Amino acid sequence: MKLWAVAMVRNEADIIEAFVRHNLAFLDGLAVLDHRSTDGTRGILQRLKAEGLPLILVESRETGFFQGSEITRICSEAFRRTDADFIFALDADEFIRTASRHAAEDALAGIPPGAHGRHRWYSYVPEAFDRPFGPHCLRLRLREERVARYKLLIRRGFVETGDYMVTEGNHWISDLRTGQAAPHEHLAPERLGLAHCPVRSREQLESKVRLGFQALLEAGPLNGAMAYHWRDLYEDFRLGVPMPESRLRVIAANYTVPRADWLPEERLDLVQDPVLLCQVSANRG
Repeated sequence: MKLWAVAMVRNEADIIEAFVRHNLAFLDGLAVLDHRSTDGTRGILQRLKAEGLPLILVESRETGFFQGSEITRICSEAFRRTDADFIFALDADEFIRTASRHAAEDALAGIPPGAHGRHRWYSYVPEAFDRPFGPHCLRLRLREERVARYKLLIRRGFVETGDYMVTEGNHWISDLRTGQAAPHEHLAPERLGLAHCPVRSREQLESKVRLGFQALLEAGPLNGAMAYHWRDLYEDFRLGVPMPESRLRVIAANYTVPRADWLPEERLDLVQDPVLLCQVSANRG
């Protein structure tokens, strides 16, 4: 079984190398679309490719954030350029959680013919927010996810029909003929899942929110359910709301729920469940 991944990234210099090296421990290659990065992300990716890692690098100069259509495009391109059986749709703050490459393949083999897969997010909260990204960011997770979130595992048949599109956020595949979701199979989270670490420092979060929300506005009108976490945080940064570690911890732990449903710091239920960060090099060692 051949496994690839696609990702659309912007200004992820603090995490992009760890993202690439870790996930390539479970994949045969990774196609990354850089969306107007200005912080060195593109240079890091080019260096990793020059090292010999199996990367396909693509650029987008669009001002708006059109993740669904862009991921659909590079996913189709990756299938055409490789012999991938499945493609993981990832973001730069997501790290594959599985016991081994064999375990990942075994989980994917259980997806019924004609269906795509969905694997579950685990929300991680860094132990500290004043250090570069590292193992301390992937030790503590929420004991229970208050809102279950899943990301896509795309079967090769996606590119053979031409009638499917990845939705915004990489959560579903839509059948353009019917307007309905294509068939999906949920995988057992203990077999294959994702560690999600969207908040690493104040500076990283502010950059993500300011650039991301503006790019969403460039893409068109937002409804009340779209990117509520970015919209609310954008207003916080605009107003100069203080962001001490305690506030960052609350944001990280409540990232997937609307602000009206946030739990305060004293009610956060975190457990030790570390993800060992892999450090793949060009010789796959």
